[in-house]
Amino acid sequence: RLGGEEFAALLPETGLSAALGAAERIREHVQRLRVPLGDGRDTGFTVSAGVTLLSDHHQNIEQLLAAADRALYRAKAEGRNRVCIDGDLQAEGV
Repeated sequence: RLGGEEFAALLPETGLSAALGAAERIREHVQRLRVPLGDGRDTGFTVSAGVTLLSDHHQNIEQLLAAADRALYRAKAEGRNRVCIDGDLQAEGV
């Protein structure tokens, strides 16, 4: 857990496609969950996720997490409840 409602999942030896798939499965699962409020109503949750890969762009863990965080905030800015990849990966065509 990084803080607030944010957390990181490190997936060793996982390529971009598998990482995106894992994030999307988590997002879909959470979206289907319903929590009863006790007054006959229920509520749900959504997940916005940012995905990156360890690369030469990252000199340390802080830079890696910052790249994932930028992707996360792009997911939120684009409407929430979605998975976005790090812009550096998009620019490289990964």
